[in-house]
Amino acid sequence: MIDYESAREAWLNEILSDDLQPLSPDFLIDLRRSIQEVEGKVSEADGSEPLRSLLVAEGEQLKVFYDRIMQERLLKILLHASRGKKPRSLSEDEKKLFKEAKGLSDPYKERFYRILEDETPTPPPIGTTPEPATAKPSGTGDGAVEEGVPERGDKRLPRPDRNKMLRILVDFPRFVGPDMRNYGPLGREDVVALPDEVSEILLARRAGERIGAGEDSEDAEED
Repeated sequence: MIDYESAREAWLNEILSDDLQPLSPDFLIDLRRSIQEVEGKVSEADGSEPLRSLLVAEGEQLKVFYDRIMQERLLKILLHASRGKKPRSLSEDEKKLFKEAKGLSDPYKERFYRILEDETPTPPPIGTTPEPATAKPSGTGDGAVEEGVPERGDKRLPRPDRNKMLRILVDFPRFVGPDMRNYGPLGREDVVALPDEVSEILLARRAGERIGAGEDSEDAEED
């Protein structure tokens, strides 16, 4: 049976890497069976509180992990198929999916991308190249993060609704948070404001530490 901690660890490993992470051949099948077992225990515990409520919460969280692991792996497989590069750590079902996705993407690329290989770009006449824009958004200082402002390598860091201030301890790649939004990449010594669930990912990986006064500082010392 796949418990909460095992499912959470698999989800964290998946969202924190651009490559597919190795899973046991039957991991997702076992996770689905675990969800069904928990649902069966919920039926047996009808009227028994707080056991029933705890089982319901566990089953719902396992479903969330199952869904997000599936979505993340699906996106990675489709991306690798579009690039023609077979990823490692594919299950047998995922190998079939990759093959089918590649079979669909290859003719598309052949049809629409061939022009990029046939044409040689013509440089613009001397003196006509526009100067790059250097204006900054009004009302923001250096290092300020605003909605829609490109961050590190044109990646965008959405403004969170509920924030925790973190100092980043190591360079960290782009990842998808529990809210299904893209975050990062983040650099060492960056100071960022992130939602609680996203902060938890970095703290669990010892990639960041909370900063500030009061409750946040106490949490950081306990970690």
